[in-house]
Amino acid sequence: MFLLYYDETASPETTNTTNETILKSWTLPANDYDAIIIESEVRGNISRDTDTAVSFTWRIREGGLTGTIRKEITTRITADNDTGVGTGQITVYPLKVVISGGQSANRQIVVTGQMSSANNSYDIMAYSLRVYGVKKLKLLVAE
Repeated sequence: MFLLYYDETASPETTNTTNETILKSWTLPANDYDAIIIESEVRGNISRDTDTAVSFTWRIREGGLTGTIRKEITTRITADNDTGVGTGQITVYPLKVVISGGQSANRQIVVTGQMSSANNSYDIMAYSLRVYGVKKLKLLVAE
């Protein structure tokens, strides 16, 4: 397994929109790998009690923002204000997918985020993006 790319910096927080937004991006060059592993840690946050449930969806896409979805996860975060003293809720999830290698041309790999509700108290982001190339082991057999 060969590490092709890594970015361990947090993306900017995307707030107050329900549009699917690119959080992390990298261009995978043409290659002769048998498989490509893509992984990211992503976060959804409601920063205050809002008595609201918000759905957060993250996707790994091959081919940019409108490209093929290779992995998708959706979760709901509820910030319940029963006692009036809570501080919202944060969730962090790992995303990982294995796709076929051997791309004949450059392909943009993106991690995207989307929220079901727009509010400045909700945000979505990605902490990292790592891409690995994998080649099959070839066994040498003595004759």
